[in-house]
Amino acid sequence: MGRQRADCEQLCKARGWSVAEVVTDNDESASRYRRGVRPGWAKVLGLLDSGAATALVAYDLDRITRSPRDLEDLIDRAEHGLPIVTVQGTLALDTGDGRAMARVLLAMAAKASDDTSRRVRRKKLDMAQQGKPTNGVCAFGWTGNGTVHEPTEAQAIREAAAAVLAGASVSDIARQWTTRGLRKRFTVRAVKYILTNPRNAGLNVHQGEVIGEGNWPAIFDRGTYERLRRLLCDPARTRLPSRRTPFTGLLVCGLCGSPMTRDSKGTTKVWRCKSMPGYPRCGRVSINANAVEALVVESAFVALDTPLPARSPIGESDSVALDELAALEVRKTELAEMFAAGELDRASWRRALDSLQAREKAAT
Repeated sequence: MGRQRADCEQLCKARGWSVAEVVTDNDESASRYRRGVRPGWAKVLGLLDSGAATALVAYDLDRITRSPRDLEDLIDRAEHGLPIVTVQGTLALDTGDGRAMARVLLAMAAKASDDTSRRVRRKKLDMAQQGKPTNGVCAFGWTGNGTVHEPTEAQAIREAAAAVLAGASVSDIARQWTTRGLRKRFTVRAVKYILTNPRNAGLNVHQGEVIGEGNWPAIFDRGTYERLRRLLCDPARTRLPSRRTPFTGLLVCGLCGSPMTRDSKGTTKVWRCKSMPGYPRCGRVSINANAVEALVVESAFVALDTPLPARSPIGESDSVALDELAALEVRKTELAEMFAAGELDRASWRRALDSLQAREKAAT
């Protein structure tokens, strides 16, 4: 790396250029099989696009990228006059022949990456079929090559599995593990992933599928794993977000009776019967949040200030007003659907909407 940097700096000196910044991508793959963004490459493009650097110098083409997509990004910049050169002299993007040669070289480099990827995938399949671990990251509860228990973590997993099956919440486990300092911080999602990891039951996974038993000792038995999977992966466990306002869980849809969610409609805050996967909601009702919250608060104070025998959580007139507001919101939704379907022209839709909004304002 030091030798390549020295050669690049020598090339800059020969051309009379000063070095604006040296960017390295050590241990970052330049192939299309990399995961995520290359921080160094993103920084280089930022320097070039901002004008902080006015040329790009690299040791060789494959030190910049092995991805045809990244090359096209460079070509776009070269065609706008950006000098891009390499110590090995393999890059000349300012000419048609140079661009064609660069594309050929990158195509060959991409093929080499494809070949390597294919060999690695085949090797991992062979290892998985032999019951050997294939992942490179050591999971929680394991040490070494992923086949030896980490005693403290493995015991924590066994205890957590028993507790969850006995009725404890995953969030409680996350807090306990964080407090014990087993890792910096545990989230509910992380704990759920750990408890449902097939590796803990001695099962081997390849490309997301269990393909057999591994040649390592299980942290808990297969039956415990299956019960945890059924419990923690049950769609019925998906719940609404935690209480964000004093009214969360108190307001229900007048059509289907489902709890309403505080949301936005443009710049206006509303309570909405929000259709969500797995929940039987109509999704047809929304109501102005400020209006209904003010009405609820006012009714609560009226109830508290009223002598006990006469108390009523909400007056009859207030109940009628709420029903009317909900009905108006339904009519507005139906009106929008008719306009979208072409059953109303814009003028008719506007007149009808103005009328509904006037009634809505009067009701609040």
